[in-house]
Amino acid sequence: MERENTRKPASKAFVLSLFVITIILIILLFFIKISPRGVIDPNAVSIRQDSGEIQYKYADGNWQKIVSLEDLKSKDNGTNKEDGKKESSKSDSRQIEIQKNALYIQWRYAGESEWKNIIAYSDLKGKDGRDGRDGLDGQNGRNGRDGINGRNGQDGKDGLNGQNGRDGQKGDKGDTGAAGPAGATGAMGATGATGATGAAGRNATISVTNSTQPCSTGLTITGNGTSNLGLQFTGKNLPAGGKTNQVLGKKTDNDCDVEWKDTYEIRGTGMPEGNVKASVGTYYTDTAATNGAIRWIKTRGSDKTGWKVVYGDTGWRSVPQILSTSMKASVVKVRRINNTVYLYAALTGWAYNWNGGGTGTLPDGLRPSDQMQGPSAGRRGNSYLTWIIQTSGQINAEAASAENPTPTLPPIVSVSYVPNDNVPWPTTLPGTAM
Repeated sequence: MERENTRKPASKAFVLSLFVITIILIILLFFIKISPRGVIDPNAVSIRQDSGEIQYKYADGNWQKIVSLEDLKSKDNGTNKEDGKKESSKSDSRQIEIQKNALYIQWRYAGESEWKNIIAYSDLKGKDGRDGRDGLDGQNGRNGRDGINGRNGQDGKDGLNGQNGRDGQKGDKGDTGAAGPAGATGAMGATGATGATGAAGRNATISVTNSTQPCSTGLTITGNGTSNLGLQFTGKNLPAGGKTNQVLGKKTDNDCDVEWKDTYEIRGTGMPEGNVKASVGTYYTDTAATNGAIRWIKTRGSDKTGWKVVYGDTGWRSVPQILSTSMKASVVKVRRINNTVYLYAALTGWAYNWNGGGTGTLPDGLRPSDQMQGPSAGRRGNSYLTWIIQTSGQINAEAASAENPTPTLPPIVSVSYVPNDNVPWPTTLPGTAM
């Protein structure tokens, strides 16, 4: 006899419930799988002292023992051995405090500064469970509708045109001369007298005041035509006036607090003698170092003369042309440093008796103010030589006999002297640079 099947089909609600539970478990397993391991949030753990124990629990769990207070004390105090006996520390009765830091649950005796670790948070969790299976992919969501385009903004209104500036006032017009009387009929009338010249127009004046600046400086421009314009500055701390070669210098550290001051330092290009006006004690620097002169000082007067060189150097110049034509030399050179001239010549031959001047001379500023004569500079047998430097800047000599060929020991002319004081520096340099 066949057994009748008495099993009832499962209801739809029951099947649906199982499906929902399955989905929730899959989601939980998915999050457990992707969550980081070994990391516990300290805020999720609570700690307390209870019944002589230090306990902890998670927010939704039960209190669990970590360690007893007696174990902590005995572990911290240790034992003292004396005559084979153990003695407990007197600190057992002290109160114990507990706290949580970022990695550990810690304890200490009340009043102490050092905290001791009890257990790490990582030791409070159980072993990691196995990874759950990946859940099924959800269905793709529907695409949203496109938003409506925004309206274009309205154009702004055009700005107003600026007002035209006012025209300047015209000068008064001169009176027109009266016409002469008409001549008699048939005869030409006499020319009428020229009318009087009208009054001259007033000077144009332009005033500008810039009150937005810290010094509130006013600027006034006046003049009668473009060839006669003047500038006048007005302001609380900007003085008018000043003299030639004066400069506006700071009076204090305040803005625009200046005054006219004499300057004793001038910079320019070219020599100042005859060109630069200054008072005594003023220094001048020639940025071009004309002919080697760089630093000058005003020694007298308040005009453009009286300048002297403080520092200058022409460098050595080869000047064989100043040597007598009947003389020979291996080198002839001259140099001026500040206010001293150095002249050097190495003689190698000369004629009998007087040896005349050369084909050239030294320029002013390199010449001696008085003739210079040297002692007998060399001899050969009964031959004597005396050299002479003329005020014209030539080297001459007087010899008892001719010296040719080159003497074994050439006589040397080496002198230094102060040049003519009326010439502060040579305006031209002779010969060639060495």
